[in-house]
Amino acid sequence: KQWYQRRVAITAGATAGDNCNTYAAPIFAFSCNNLTAKATINCTEGPVIGCFGPTKGFNGVLDAKLKAGGCGTCAGADFPNATICTDCGYENCNSGAAALVSFLAPLLALLFWLQ
Repeated sequence: KQWYQRRVAITAGATAGDNCNTYAAPIFAFSCNNLTAKATINCTEGPVIGCFGPTKGFNGVLDAKLKAGGCGTCAGADFPNATICTDCGYENCNSGAAALVSFLAPLLALLFWLQ
């Protein structure tokens, strides 16, 4: 689930009701996983949820920062190469469990079909 808070800037002398008809982009509080420490990182709140981590199956040498993964995007973490870094857009999406589910679902469907 993606939880968000709506924050509206109040100018000096104004009340909360003065800004009731202005659009405020949603601000998301989210977390990503640190893959080397096997811990959750609380990310900086923002309008976009994003985590990054190493691409599954990449066998080359990885930078320690990329190996750990974290908050933000690959490009923002100075890893623009899509063959070594993968972005995702929901909370804790760089855990590795999401990749396991995306692998197991088609496998189970194939086994069911072969019955």
